[in-house]
Amino acid sequence: MALAFLVAGSWPQTVQAQLACTNTQVTNTDIVTNFDPSINADGTRIAFASDRDGNREIFLYDTTIVNADGTLGAFTQITNTAVGSNEEPAINADGTRIAFRSSANLSVGNADGNFEIFLFDAATNGFTQITATTGSANNEHPAINAMGTRIAFRSRANLTGGNSDGNREIFMFDATTPAATLIQITNTTGDSGSRDPVINADGTRIAFVSDRDTASTLTAGELSPCLDCPGNPDGNQEIFLFDTAAVNADGTLGAFTQITNTDVDGSNSQPSINADGTRIAFVSNRDLVPEGNLDLSLEIFLFDAATSGFTQITNTADAVENIDPSINAAGTRIAFDSDADGNDEVFLARCPEPPIADAGPDQTVECTSPEGASVMLDGSGSSDPDGDMLTYAWNGPVDIPGGPTPTVALPLGIHTITLFVDDGNGGADSDEVIVTVQDTTVPNIEEATARPDLLWPPNDRMVQVTVDASASDICDAAPTCRIISVSSNEPGDTVPAWEITGDLTVNLLARRFGTGSGRVYTILIRCTDDSGNSSDTSVAVTAPHDKGKP
Repeated sequence: MALAFLVAGSWPQTVQAQLACTNTQVTNTDIVTNFDPSINADGTRIAFASDRDGNREIFLYDTTIVNADGTLGAFTQITNTAVGSNEEPAINADGTRIAFRSSANLSVGNADGNFEIFLFDAATNGFTQITATTGSANNEHPAINAMGTRIAFRSRANLTGGNSDGNREIFMFDATTPAATLIQITNTTGDSGSRDPVINADGTRIAFVSDRDTASTLTAGELSPCLDCPGNPDGNQEIFLFDTAAVNADGTLGAFTQITNTDVDGSNSQPSINADGTRIAFVSNRDLVPEGNLDLSLEIFLFDAATSGFTQITNTADAVENIDPSINAAGTRIAFDSDADGNDEVFLARCPEPPIADAGPDQTVECTSPEGASVMLDGSGSSDPDGDMLTYAWNGPVDIPGGPTPTVALPLGIHTITLFVDDGNGGADSDEVIVTVQDTTVPNIEEATARPDLLWPPNDRMVQVTVDASASDICDAAPTCRIISVSSNEPGDTVPAWEITGDLTVNLLARRFGTGSGRVYTILIRCTDDSGNSSDTSVAVTAPHDKGKP
């Protein structure tokens, strides 16, 4: 089957390695339906609906509560109604606010038993009614942002005066405005429309499902434009993203992007968005990961903008339904409902984030021996978002021990060393550090003498003089010494008075002026190490005025 992948905005979709995920069962009931799970930011609280007491009520599961027997995890019942149905909970970041829909009269404002949007606040242990409609308004699918101040939902009601045709549209309740307001996000035509809205942490991004042909009817030419949308002429259920912060060409804010683009009969639904709006978990009956969903069953998928690809979370038989995914803030945990064991149960998928390698800042160290220097590498800044234990491997010009802070002997020079970290769950990362081992210390000249150091007789002949010079150096076992220049205290010779014949040999003219006190030749010697550092010294060779006076 040919796969239709969408280029969504700046997120070109390519085949990427899938994440390693594990599942844990949260509920364990018999002939009971547990459904609509919603997980909070750190993944410790899950709100869900259950008919375990006969009526559909909202429950909260807290993984951090310590029970009497020392085990972790406990349930709390949020609603307790005799008439009506409470469902579709959406929990905020810290797990203290839950938006949901209910046909019960929870706040003495729903006497007609219409399905309205409500907000539960643990701080007051009370309920706030968000919508108040009559008839078949179908207020549903609430989604709440991290602070619990913005709620996206779907409604057929004409809540803001822009939905007179009663189509299913996406709305947003904004409590951050001076007077809490309702805003209409989509404005479509036709019998179906948009549904399943979810909102990210700061309330700026809303993912939702629509079967509209985005090129013409998603906004009905009245609201925000649809950017990078290939269109949906076949009327499939596709995933879309609305970004309230996107700046349009005319300076207005807010634009749509199409995330999925599947073939005929494709159904993509129930999106759940992470905190920064870059990861979306959803249900699909398409083979979004090649060879991953060949039976086209209802599976959980994850779209990741960072890797520009899809990950298939579940892979079950055709008759199994995996639904209602809810993703945490980091996008690393997904709670969902599955009947894989015959009963509807809540499962938790863990999708580890890859580790972050940090090989430390570039280092410049001083050589300490002819072999170079002992350098301590520092990969201790490496981290794993999931807290997994990391293994460390280093690669460089010499063998390097493992571990976060190994010590290695490096020769003089500039070395690129690569750190590889692995979290043991399929996640890995690498980072490079440049280590420069330098030598800035000059050699120590230990000896410099001339043979002979006395020129006699002053017969105007050239005499070969040899300089004995030796030097030691921290980093160079054998610095080289050579004669750099020769000078005399009696200038004015008409013929050359010296000639450098080798590194440490020179011919000097045996001459002195009769009117002077004698001639002194000063021979300058320079000793240099492999790094170019040098030290200078000099030796003197004398042609005395007379033999008794050197």
